[in-house]
Amino acid sequence: MRVLLLTLFALTSLYAYEVSIPLKEMKLPAQDLNFNGRSISPEEVLKLHERGVNIALMNPHESEIWSDEKGSLAPEVENEMDLDFTGTMLSYTGLMRFNALKRDENSYHIVLMHRELHTILLRKNLLKKLGYKIPEIKYVKKLNLTFSSLEEKNNLIGDGKAIVNNTYGASSRWLVNDDDKDNDKLTVSLYDVAVMTPSQRDHYNVALGVPVGNPPRPLEDRVLRALAVPYALADLKESVNKFKWSVGRIDNEHITLEHFAYGLLNTGLEDAYWILNRLAKLDRYDFVDIVKKSYFPESVEKLIVEKLIARRNSLITLFELDHDKLDVNAEISHGEELVKGKLTRETWEGYATRFSHGDTESPFKDFEYFIFNKLQKTGIDELMLRVNAELSAFNPTDQKIAFHQDQFEKGLNHFIETGELLEFGVGYWTSPVLDGTLILSRDIVVGNYFGTDNLVQMADTFGYAATAGVHIGFENVPTLVNVHSKATGSFIRTFSHLRPVQSLKKTFEEPYRNMIVPLIKKDLKESLDKLASMPAYEDQEEDQRDVTKEIVRSVNESLSVGESLIITDKIVPSVSAGAGVYFGETGVSFGLNAKKDFVRRMQIYRKSSDIVQVYVDKGKAFELSFLLNVSYHIPILNVNAKRRKGEYETNLYNLNINPEQGDIVAVGRSLHDLLENNSTELLDEVTDHYEFKASFLDKSFRFRFLFLYDKSISNSTDLLFKDHRDREYRFLDLKFSKITGFNYQAFVTDLLNFYIKKHFEDFEGALNNNADKNPGQTIHGSSKTKMASFEGRVPMDHNVIEHPFVRLTTRYQGWSTGVRRIKRKTNEIKRDFRRELFSDEMIEGLGGLQLYEITSHMNIYEEGVKKLISLKENDLKVIGSDCRQSSGNDDNQQECKSIVQFRKCNQVARVKRDGKWMIVKGEKYLQCMMKFLTMYNEDTPAHKIIELVGSENVFVHATINGFRKNSEILNEPIRSHTIGNIHGGRYWNGPVSTLLEKIGMQSGEFYGSWLRELQ
Repeated sequence: MRVLLLTLFALTSLYAYEVSIPLKEMKLPAQDLNFNGRSISPEEVLKLHERGVNIALMNPHESEIWSDEKGSLAPEVENEMDLDFTGTMLSYTGLMRFNALKRDENSYHIVLMHRELHTILLRKNLLKKLGYKIPEIKYVKKLNLTFSSLEEKNNLIGDGKAIVNNTYGASSRWLVNDDDKDNDKLTVSLYDVAVMTPSQRDHYNVALGVPVGNPPRPLEDRVLRALAVPYALADLKESVNKFKWSVGRIDNEHITLEHFAYGLLNTGLEDAYWILNRLAKLDRYDFVDIVKKSYFPESVEKLIVEKLIARRNSLITLFELDHDKLDVNAEISHGEELVKGKLTRETWEGYATRFSHGDTESPFKDFEYFIFNKLQKTGIDELMLRVNAELSAFNPTDQKIAFHQDQFEKGLNHFIETGELLEFGVGYWTSPVLDGTLILSRDIVVGNYFGTDNLVQMADTFGYAATAGVHIGFENVPTLVNVHSKATGSFIRTFSHLRPVQSLKKTFEEPYRNMIVPLIKKDLKESLDKLASMPAYEDQEEDQRDVTKEIVRSVNESLSVGESLIITDKIVPSVSAGAGVYFGETGVSFGLNAKKDFVRRMQIYRKSSDIVQVYVDKGKAFELSFLLNVSYHIPILNVNAKRRKGEYETNLYNLNINPEQGDIVAVGRSLHDLLENNSTELLDEVTDHYEFKASFLDKSFRFRFLFLYDKSISNSTDLLFKDHRDREYRFLDLKFSKITGFNYQAFVTDLLNFYIKKHFEDFEGALNNNADKNPGQTIHGSSKTKMASFEGRVPMDHNVIEHPFVRLTTRYQGWSTGVRRIKRKTNEIKRDFRRELFSDEMIEGLGGLQLYEITSHMNIYEEGVKKLISLKENDLKVIGSDCRQSSGNDDNQQECKSIVQFRKCNQVARVKRDGKWMIVKGEKYLQCMMKFLTMYNEDTPAHKIIELVGSENVFVHATINGFRKNSEILNEPIRSHTIGNIHGGRYWNGPVSTLLEKIGMQSGEFYGSWLRELQ
């Protein structure tokens, strides 16, 4: 039977595929086109195209698959059908097919069971409307299926699990009576199936996919190549709530469409135009008809109609076709099951499909638990302060009192002897410092922490510290002035356990015992100890293998996916001095601090169910900082400037802990040796590793006024990377960031601290105000970041920079936002680039976001970088009446800060040889240019910068991300259309970023955030 064989080749899996349609390249025309009533070859089509004929208007010749007539939809439905089971058929993943006999007609049928059955019917009806000839697929609401034996029945719906294994759904979804699974009846009733009746006249069924071939080869007929468009339009998975309001996006000068069909569709732009012109002729009635005859529940049907039309509109816009959009009601409601464009019901009687999956639980769903956590942390901190007060051997206040007591006695004696008051000059007192500190903490952390990349995580920390030094206090300085200084040395050891947070409420179910992180280390070590004592995995008997797998399961309990165990040792010598002037409740203080950090740390990170990453780090850094504070009851003004210079080394080991994929015993021994002896000797034996050595210079300046926040950060990294074959690569990474925003959390916390101190005098501690945190990661805060970064590869044999790459980034971050605010931000991006990166349909149905990020990146490739480096001042075109380039301008016109910065950069020494920048002096110049570009990106719309460097040298892409509110999707990013095309070969996103992505390393570890101050 021809239909059966061809259908087998047409079947595809339920995995998602993409077709990429080039916008600027023409593919070889299809071979099935007609012109003036005759078939023509692809070569003839090309000649007609060169003569100006629009080949997108050419129809393919009519065949068993397609005709030029708009298809009509006859009802293909039966309420009840009786069939006899005759045997299962080969099926793709997601589909259950079996043969069945209709005894009274002696006819054979193919029964289809699929969680997305109604999507198949939807696709069938859409294709029919477009002229495709689809073999009958009859929807059967209830199928009475009779088996010849209990064994047949059990194989299909019982322990044989044929339905489960093929559909990835429980057989109970389809069973009318749940008892039929276990009873002795040979006839069972199934809901929600489809039946196909093969016919000799049928061709392959394009509603189920396209012919693939062996090996797969690109399709050559327009009638098949064009299927990518309707496939993408109706690419409804099981949940209608997850069915997006838009389809397709421009990516790297291609239009990408996601669809279900495996095969090389080979769609060209003209093929897409051809099918879209037919699609655009369908009106609302057609879409209602398509959906109604796909037999969805009524509420589901109404929502799908609106989404299909919205997706049709987005395709019209995406391909820039001159067709009117159809009206869409994105807020459609119908009873209690459909409310404002969202299905609220998950199960539907008589249907195997779950048209709604229910909302995912955001970590911030129960926000009150975040506040409870902060209060819990404050309570623990207060307890530890009281404990640590007892671990201090000396109290500097005692020496201060003794100093003043001694002066009082001298003054009194002098007065008794002479009758005159004795005037004392500036004096000082000293006090030894010898403190012990116990560290115990539990906190919910937003953003990167301790070198990890989890967005929200719970951090338990346990440790201890010892500090020794001297405290010097100066007395009798001018009135109202307080001067002090201190020199100390500290040793600190901490054990941290970090876990990604899925629910804030569940964090309070974590036993307080787990705060003693060494106990978790002990549990892990004991499990590894048992594993290390086993014989080599390949030499084990079957029962020993079972024991080994059980031990691995206990390892999983100690360290689940996404969790980290971090052990850190620090030695910190420091010197500080400060002074303050106080007038009643008003105070002005400043301080200077110099310190050096010597750090050794180890992180064991469970990257996935199979992979454990081990990071072994060491580093040192010298920091010099200045702090200025102005307060009136609470901090009013805060200025903090830092300069931090140092170096670090990181070794990365990737360990496979799947017993079936490697020697798990050897891996266990190496991890045990690491925890027991802090040795990597066995790690080096069982796996290859990557080695990083980096030197860095970080400079920052932070300004905070009440809740207003402004910070600039300059980062310079010279990185040496060695792979597992001992090949060395050197990279240069330079960044300059400007962050502005509103940190309400810090302001409110300062107020709370004031009132707590006022009413609870015995309270020793203070609430942490997160004053230095990015405001976009604080409660109800928001921030805007402008950043310029430079990346380049430096060959080991000479000091020139290869593959120079610049990225300009604009990022909006915040605690929470709704759709209106998101649209305002995306409209700002649209005005900045004069191109629409996010359409309204992309954002429709998003609801709102928590911990959101809206980020745009402008990649500037080598030729564009050369243009930036060779810029002259008169090349810079700044728009705006109050920000102009001043060259003979009058005094009333304000000069752009970016122009001033550009002049500073031109004064920085730079060396050029054969068109390549030398790293010796060029690094300082390039860092200066990153600061200029950040400022210029603030002063000037992005499209002006594109004009400067050339649109051919630029690639722009953007994303919207965050935890979605009241959505079945938790945090899937929305990717924008793009501008320009990718250059740079393997370094399309910069040499350093490409390296980071390739090795799969945590960015916090890669850039040494455990030692540095980063954006």
